[in-house]
Amino acid sequence: VEAHLGRRIHGIGFEGVEPLSDFLISIHSEFAEAIFKGAKLWELRRAPPAKAGKHLFFVYEPKPKGAITGWFASSRVLLASPRTLWKRVGQQSFLDRESFFEYFGDLPVGGGIEIGRTRRLQANLDLELLRTLDPGFRPPQNFERVEADHALFRALRIQMPSLFEYEDGLHIACASPGTFDAFPGEGE
Repeated sequence: VEAHLGRRIHGIGFEGVEPLSDFLISIHSEFAEAIFKGAKLWELRRAPPAKAGKHLFFVYEPKPKGAITGWFASSRVLLASPRTLWKRVGQQSFLDRESFFEYFGDLPVGGGIEIGRTRRLQANLDLELLRTLDPGFRPPQNFERVEADHALFRALRIQMPSLFEYEDGLHIACASPGTFDAFPGEGE
């Protein structure tokens, strides 16, 4: 059982019980597709999350798609020089060597987010819906932490109400233990 902001999530592949941080991350469609197909195992960031831990990243694909299309779990963030990153994860980043080093430029340290379990949503959460729920919603340029009252969770409640129950006034998302079938993209 994971507990975060009054939300419990079962079966997303993390051992033990630790706080779970949720992020909305912007990833271009080409790379998002590679993530969901299992071809991209590390997401590179010039500035990754500062805290190591168990994270759930909801994938926002910028326009022309302009929608949240799925999620991936991660329990590992690697910070290192670009040279070391290339040696350790470059082949699993879905970039060629030249593009990899061009991305990091002359930064002394870059980051990689290991991609664990993934799931595509059955129905994308498009920008129009997110802005209907929160007129101030802006897709992240990089990534941002999302709280329980974020437009993303309001959209999930509308799109997939069976995922959400309430216990003592707290929002709880439930999935079958040991499975990914129910959170947050039901079924295959």
